Amino acid sequence: MFVKLWMKKDPIVVAQDQTISEADALMRQHKVRRLPVVNAENELTGIITRQDIMKAMSADLSPESAPPGGDVPVAAFMTSSPITVDPMDPLEIATDIMRKNKISGLPVVAKEGTLLGIITESDVCRALTDILSVGEAGARIELQIGKDARNIYDIFNIFKDFDMIVISMALYSAFSENYQLLTVRVQGEEMEKMLDALWKSGVKVHRAMVDDTDG
Repeated sequence: MFVKLWMKKDPIVVAQDQTISEADALMRQHKVRRLPVVNAENELTGIITRQDIMKAMSADLSPESAPPGGDVPVAAFMTSSPITVDPMDPLEIATDIMRKNKISGLPVVAKEGTLLGIITESDVCRALTDILSVGEAGARIELQIGKDARNIYDIFNIFKDFDMIVISMALYSAFSENYQLLTVRVQGEEMEKMLDALWKSGVKVHRAMVDDTDG
């Protein structure tokens, strides 16, 4: 899954020569915590956050040397050359960058420097729920399986035997030293028979949550 599938396109931006007060008004109007800063060519030059705005507003600036905090250009308080991602970067790479750098959003930039979008923690959460088909009818099944890939093939053969439709799958390989945790969401008419077949096959079913509603 690529960043471009989950990023917010055409994000709210601020020009580097606009004031802190204008950036503050944009954040409040659009209920965002950060704004990419761009030049006249829509090239990314920085990013300014709610924390930067608060710092600027409370800055003890001398009236003889500088204007009041709210009238200072955004460029004075923005983070120049912020960390960015490419639209074709895998989503997990963007997530790892945010985690390691303790930031909650990343501008998405084309190779020539043009701003294309922004991806945030909330976008990652939305991606996770969509990828795992949260709210979809069917059954969510957690299975403890061995490290041998053939274990997965055996399980999917059971799904095939009962005409199950697999709508999402996640594999946690570090579940334990000898086992993986396979979480699958399936739909089908013979759910109970399929679950019985899984048990009889020797697979350890950690949990099976069956929901026949539409979410």
